Order: sequence, then structure tokens, then C-alpha cells
Amino acid sequence: MPLDPRAIARASLAADRNASLWWVSGGILVALVVSLAVGTRAGSVVLAAVVAACAVVRWTAPAPGPVALSVRAKGIDVTVLFLLALGLSLLAAVLPDGWV
Repeated sequence: MPLDPRAIARASLAADRNASLWWVSGGILVALVVSLAVGTRAGSVVLAAVVAACAVVRWTAPAPGPVALSVRAKGIDVTVLFLLALGLSLLAAVLPDGWV
């Protein structure tokens, strides 16, 4: 089935009304504020928690899932998100405490 450019344009225009985009953006903003206010380690931990929460939501949400988290097949999305959360957690463990 060929892609319809008009349908893609309509979907992108409706993206601002999608709650999942706002929740993910809000989580990233919180991680940024924590990173600036407390330090890089704390910000990395918060970002890892946000990504892990996204993985859980993608895993448990019924099909097709939240638009901001549904990129590929559910198994691939969940695996990539959990691996990213693990990588961020490991990064937080080796980062010096404070400002970098």
C-alpha cells in the first residue's frame, strides 16, 4: 500500500494534540532542569527513569500505542528503550557528581 502524503501531513498537524508527545517532552524537560539544578548524575538518572517509563508504557499500551513511542514493532521499541535506559543508568554511574 503506497503512502499518502496528505494523510502523513494531517497526522503531523494533529501531533500537537497527542498527549504522549507532551508527556515525553515534559519528562525530558524535567531531566534537563534536574541536570542544571542538581548535577549531571541526577539528570542522567531522571532521564533514564523517563526512558524506562516510556518502555513500560509502550509494552503495556494496547495497539497501536502512543504516537511518540510507537516507531517500529512493539518488541523492537521496548528492547531499544530498555537498552537506552540501561545505557543511561550506566552513564550516570560513571559520571562525576556535580557539573561536567
